[in-house]
Amino acid sequence: MNLKFLMIGIFQCLISSFQTAVGTCTLPNVFRNSVWHDSTRGDLNFTNSTMSGWQTTAYSQSISQWECYIDSHYESNGYLIFKSLQKVTFAGVNFTGYMCMQLTKVTDYSFYYYLLYTQQHNAAEERILYAENATSNVSSICITSSKEPLEQFHVLIKSGYEWEARQYCPTPVLGNFDYTYTGSDGNAYCQNSSDQWRVCSDRQTMTFNYTTCNKIMAYSRGGQVWCVGTVTSSYTFFMVYNNDSSVDGSATFRFTCFSISPDGLKASMVQNNCTENQIPSTFAKRHDGQDMGAKLIMTPYLTCPFTSATPKAENVNVGAVVGGVLGGVVLIVVSVGLYMFYKRNWRMKRSSGQDPRSNVADVKAHNAPDPRTGHGQVKANIMLNLSPREDLKPTNDHSSYENHVPGNECKSPMQSFGSLHVDDYDGQFSPRVIM
Repeated sequence: MNLKFLMIGIFQCLISSFQTAVGTCTLPNVFRNSVWHDSTRGDLNFTNSTMSGWQTTAYSQSISQWECYIDSHYESNGYLIFKSLQKVTFAGVNFTGYMCMQLTKVTDYSFYYYLLYTQQHNAAEERILYAENATSNVSSICITSSKEPLEQFHVLIKSGYEWEARQYCPTPVLGNFDYTYTGSDGNAYCQNSSDQWRVCSDRQTMTFNYTTCNKIMAYSRGGQVWCVGTVTSSYTFFMVYNNDSSVDGSATFRFTCFSISPDGLKASMVQNNCTENQIPSTFAKRHDGQDMGAKLIMTPYLTCPFTSATPKAENVNVGAVVGGVLGGVVLIVVSVGLYMFYKRNWRMKRSSGQDPRSNVADVKAHNAPDPRTGHGQVKANIMLNLSPREDLKPTNDHSSYENHVPGNECKSPMQSFGSLHVDDYDGQFSPRVIM
């Protein structure tokens, strides 16, 4: 009897654990209640636990609504598993889609990801598991051996933070180039020797000059795109973001993927994401084998690779630079002013007979006879900060010293300069001259 209750308890715990792992899935904070640009699917809208806009077709039926299904492997493996909210029907049976994304953070506002499942030939070659019955087995949804090829990476950028998602363009494209363009239709463009594809002025931005060749590059009418992600194997594959105010999905696209050779002389490009087996010298291919995109032959007339292993940031804060320069100018002006003031004051002290290095004044008593000889001139130095002396004691009216220089026939030098008053404070006194 006790064994029966024990088995029931274990079963209930398993059910509870299953509900906790699967039924209470919430998306990571970075995705909640936000919109993200997907290089392949367009704009994705996230809530706390759902995603919409990631559209696919299975058995001629569309799916675009998904809910968070398992999030327990996100922190360890970057896995986010979604379950479709819409079902597809085949041969009278309803199927639910299960999708496993493996995400890698690029910046605080961008990721790239791969889908981990085998391609489904009856479901638009998508890497999604379709199952009749619910499954919570992660290893059956996320099959790492069936991960998309390296070149087929997808990029996610948070809407409103496109500028912050910029990355340095890869080394083979760090230069200014002349180029020729051959479309998948076989037509060649930009065959002048003065065509301009520039990267050196900003190594995170590629700029195309359409005055020399008006063929649209990187599917951008504005002629400017930002590098946002790079992966490397035998070739370098990198994604750029088109900053045009709008795209039409026909002649212009938000994302373009390049495959470029290590020497930077050949490249192929295609809208959205790179395709399987895409190399720089050939066109990208559709699933049916049809050519797409363009091929490029590049001739550098200037290269600007980084000379250190770690690139230095090129985004200059103009306000901070201007503020620093102005602050430096003000500091110099103040320093010069203080120096001139000190110099002028020093000269004035010298001309008035005062030692500029101390608080000593030369007091001259003109035509006063020397009390020792009865003739001559008396010169006396008075320290403005006198130390108390035992042989000099103040009188009651503080008007003169009792023990002045002997000889009543002669005025004291201090009397010639003025009267010396003494402030008594705890036995210490500091004289001040009152004219």
